[in-house]
Amino acid sequence: MNKEENKTMEKETRICDDLHLAHTRSEDGVESEAPKIVGYASVFDSMSENLGGFRELIQRGAFAESLANNDEVHALFNHDDNKILGRRGAGTLNLWEDDHGLRVEIDPPNTTDGNDVVELLRRGDLVSMSFGFYNIKDDWETRDGEDIRTIKEAKLFDVSVVTNPAYQSTEVNVRSHEEYVASKEVENTDFDAVGETIDLRLRLRLAEEA
Repeated sequence: MNKEENKTMEKETRICDDLHLAHTRSEDGVESEAPKIVGYASVFDSMSENLGGFRELIQRGAFAESLANNDEVHALFNHDDNKILGRRGAGTLNLWEDDHGLRVEIDPPNTTDGNDVVELLRRGDLVSMSFGFYNIKDDWETRDGEDIRTIKEAKLFDVSVVTNPAYQSTEVNVRSHEEYVASKEVENTDFDAVGETIDLRLRLRLAEEA
């Protein structure tokens, strides 16, 4: 199926498991009481479960054009339009692609639904995320007797905290602010530069002792 064959786009949803709950700090270093939901709604090149006669992969870069076009995307609970957790246009939902997949950060509202989702995340009762999309371009092939679909380009319309995963490659849990900050530091660390600095310091120490 391609753009020419897929004249009438249908809504599709897929579920993954990679979600965390973290607290943030203000500029003055005071920890906010409001949690942040972070994780991956999609993991690239990860095989799905059987979706009804076929399995599926999401290709790296599949969401790039949708994100570049600033397509409006809602963060929901179980794809329910009445249970809104955030919205891209409001700045309460942030999305971007990295080498791993479609990264999500949600500032959940202080509402019944928002607070319920946060509590269920803290308890470990919710472990999954999902994304809703329109297929723009895909490829099909048969591997070992199974039909495999690769999504090459998709238009996003929602990301959701959900209960049942179609993809088993992700997880959801609660993280403290310290763990969240530590993970950010690891993501932003240039380990090659760190290694060069350590090597230089070692050389200087050896030269001083000689």
